[in-house]
Amino acid sequence: MAKVLGICGSPRKNGNSEIALNMLFAECQKNGVETEKILLSCADIKMCKGCLSCEDNADCPLKDDAMLIFDKMLNSNVIVFSTPSYFDNITGLLKNFLDRSNLIVNNLKGKKVAIIVVGQADETSRLSAIKAMKSYCDITDMEVIEGITFQTREIGDLVKNDIAERKLCDIAKKIIANVE
Repeated sequence: MAKVLGICGSPRKNGNSEIALNMLFAECQKNGVETEKILLSCADIKMCKGCLSCEDNADCPLKDDAMLIFDKMLNSNVIVFSTPSYFDNITGLLKNFLDRSNLIVNNLKGKKVAIIVVGQADETSRLSAIKAMKSYCDITDMEVIEGITFQTREIGDLVKNDIAERKLCDIAKKIIANVE
């Protein structure tokens, strides 16, 4: 069965980044696609120490949830990253997680990715966060099938946005096309 993994980089539980994943996944599930959501704020992900053990020994001395999430990434058809924009970038939670993925970077080639960025800043700021994620995808040779931003401030703003629902539905269709 096709599987889509959502990785949410927001520190807010039930925030707009998670709501976007939920809306997207509801449409995917209607079409028989298996989904799984990971909230980095609920995961134990230690800070990368820069020890280069991942390069030298193909191992990481840090024992936390990262390896489990990496395994889920490798076993998914599509990965969806959803994050707020913080100062024209992704959150520190997501950045640290991506730094830790150096261990599997050579195994991500060809993976399909969708990127969702939400936030109260203007579109230029949110697009900078998309650019940061696209840079990561370029480095890892993952293919971005969609990158989208939504302006939100208060928790739940996304649910009130008909355009967001339609656009997330369109992204779900692209995801479904990439898992068949």
